[in-house]
Amino acid sequence: MRGLYQHLKRSVGLSGRQAGGQRFVADENGVLLRNRDDILQRWARFFSTVLNTKSPTLNPDIIERLTHRPATRDTQRLGDVAELKEVARATKCFKNWKESGHDSLPAELLKIDDNDPFVLGHLHTILVKVWNGGDIPREWKDATIKVQYKKGDRSNCNNYGGISLLSHVGKVLIKIITNRLSAFCEANILPEEQCGFRPGRSTVDMLAAWGMLYADDADVVLRSAGGLARMMTIIVDVFGESGLTVSEKKTETLLIRAKDKPTTTSQPPPPPPLTIEAAGQKYAQTTESRYLGGLVNEHGDLTREIPFRLKIHLL
Repeated sequence: MRGLYQHLKRSVGLSGRQAGGQRFVADENGVLLRNRDDILQRWARFFSTVLNTKSPTLNPDIIERLTHRPATRDTQRLGDVAELKEVARATKCFKNWKESGHDSLPAELLKIDDNDPFVLGHLHTILVKVWNGGDIPREWKDATIKVQYKKGDRSNCNNYGGISLLSHVGKVLIKIITNRLSAFCEANILPEEQCGFRPGRSTVDMLAAWGMLYADDADVVLRSAGGLARMMTIIVDVFGESGLTVSEKKTETLLIRAKDKPTTTSQPPPPPPLTIEAAGQKYAQTTESRYLGGLVNEHGDLTREIPFRLKIHLL
């Protein structure tokens, strides 16, 4: 029996442990490929059709508006040379024990600097040269594709998934650009009520907020008065389309103040009144509100909530 296996291995050009690691795949016509070069070419053709999709066509009007948009400090900041602290922030986002790309540089190597930024300093110098030159090295853009079997016929390429391994150094540049664009969109483009793909503002939070609207009362929490007014306008309009109304008398606004830093001077002046108007309604302001059994006040502390829970009434 052993001789039979050895004869089969020699007949297909394999020997030893190579037979266990070789994956024979079929071409587009279903013909099984055994030659290594033919197999690699088949994978190249397969992933070229899967990954190389047509780029979306931008609206010419949008391009024209963006081109003639007046420059601001925020837009100029997008083109500034990357700083060392941005490089450090980008490298800290990488996970350990991840396979590297062409350069074989692990993510752990880029994060070993604690006090003396030796590696980050050299990395920053390289990124500055690339940034100023405008020419990204080919090694940073090329990806090593690893195939991973899912289920079904092992000779069918459609039953495999591809994992693209990129250079970690190239990922640093991508992360810096991503962080800048995200911060710019947060401050200049995205509205207050926009959720999803934003830090701390997931769609799960929004779904939970809308789910509470089916109760007798609900809380709507936003970071700005303008955002709260827009959100309340949307809520009133949506409820109106369904034959429901928002009680103007029972709806109140609460401004939670940021904790002031201790100073030796006099107390800071109180914040201006919070006036919210939405869809013809004007809501009164309160200093504390009870929701689902919990007491929320303008200072965001528990000075009155804890005694209430302990059934101790303050005089």
